[in-house]
Formats: sequence, C-alpha cells, structure tokens
Amino acid sequence: ILINDDRKVSEMTFANNSVSYTAFIPLSGTVNLYPIDFGIVKEKELKLLTQIPGRVGDNRTIIIQLDTTAQFNSVFRKELRATTTGVVEWPVTLLTGADSTTYFWRTKYQDPLPG
Repeated sequence: ILINDDRKVSEMTFANNSVSYTAFIPLSGTVNLYPIDFGIVKEKELKLLTQIPGRVGDNRTIIIQLDTTAQFNSVFRKELRATTTGVVEWPVTLLTGADSTTYFWRTKYQDPLPG
C-alpha cells in the first residue's frame, strides 16, 4: 500500500508512506495441470491431470468432468470419480473427425470441507 506516492503533499520524509504484507493463502479447490487452460492438443488419446494442492493427509474424492459444451450437458459428457491424496491421471479418448472441436473439463471435490 502506498500513500502520497506522487508526493503532492509535502512531508519531512516519505520513508513511512508504504507498507507491504505477505500472507500464504492456500487453495481451497483442485488444480487442473494438463491440458492447460485454452491449451491445444493434437492427440486423440490423452491423460487429464488434476491435483489436490498442498499437503493432504486424508484421501479426498475428486469429480472430473469432460464435455464438448461449457454447460456439461451433452451426450458426450464423461465423468470420473477418483479418490487420492495427490494427483489423478485420467486417460480419455477424444472424438474422431474434425480437429476443431472444443472440449471443456472441470474438477471439484465430491465432499467439500467446511470453511
């Protein structure tokens, strides 16, 4: 945070006009590792990789969904539920044919923890 950064107000010293604060804010959700957001893949068979961030002691169940619509309501929609303390790898086969098909994938905890 900076105060009087442009020094329009005259002061004896400007040394006390800034403060910084560092805090670690852990992620509360899952992290999708591959393919990356807006990534382009050329393979028809690939592995979706997702992860539980941080150090997790207990197994958690993750729901992974893949679809050709952002609403996740098409007939192509696929879903996997996997229990892990770290990384989940899901081999999937994409549709054959046109190479301009857009796929959407998302992950979440099956049972979110309070807070």
